[in-house]
Amino acid sequence: MVVKKIVEKELGKSIEEMFDDFDETPLAAASLAQVHSAKLKNGKSIVIKVLRPNIEKEVRKNLRLLKAAAKVFTYTYSESHRIKPEEIVRDYESTILRELDLRLEAANTNLTRKNFSNSEELYIPEVFWDMTTSKVIVLERIDGMPCTDIKTIEEYGIDKKRLAENGVLIFLNQVFRDNFFHADMHPGNIFVSKINPKMPGYIAIDCAISGSLSNDERYILARMLQAVIKQNYKS
Repeated sequence: MVVKKIVEKELGKSIEEMFDDFDETPLAAASLAQVHSAKLKNGKSIVIKVLRPNIEKEVRKNLRLLKAAAKVFTYTYSESHRIKPEEIVRDYESTILRELDLRLEAANTNLTRKNFSNSEELYIPEVFWDMTTSKVIVLERIDGMPCTDIKTIEEYGIDKKRLAENGVLIFLNQVFRDNFFHADMHPGNIFVSKINPKMPGYIAIDCAISGSLSNDERYILARMLQAVIKQNYKS
């Protein structure tokens, strides 16, 4: 199996030496990587995210095509200055190339975990640094409900009002307290914790794309939020 060979090559040991169990069927899969569940020798459940073989070569080939298309669009469409296609592609290139080094995702995960280390609102899984390389990242396996699974959330007796409030609090803390935020918070990366239904929290995974804002940007955002709260939409 290709994934097993990649893991063994990156970590320098056989699968049998490192894990008591390794599920060859992916737990999840995306365009750049796939995730497998496994169990460490100490019995701890973990997940292993592995970059697809030759993915960097494929990504760079596609980026060249995007750059060429953006250049043609810029010269053939008179309103292209409004869209700025070449700038969009450069921004995308910067983001996706960072995703090709899983050590950056591990660092983002670790920092977010530290920022919310005593939080009831958000839990971030532990990174196993001694088993993490540019192509492999090993993380604690989380147990949560998809944030879109309303039926299961209600079955667990989750306080949905408090859950929504905690979601807002997480956003405010990331942007204004830490100035470091998870920038890929789509439903596939956000789960609801089962631990405390009356004070429900979230579990976030995949911190590969993170960001921060300048002081001016945070000031503008604060003014926008203030206008919404006061319903002063003309200011």
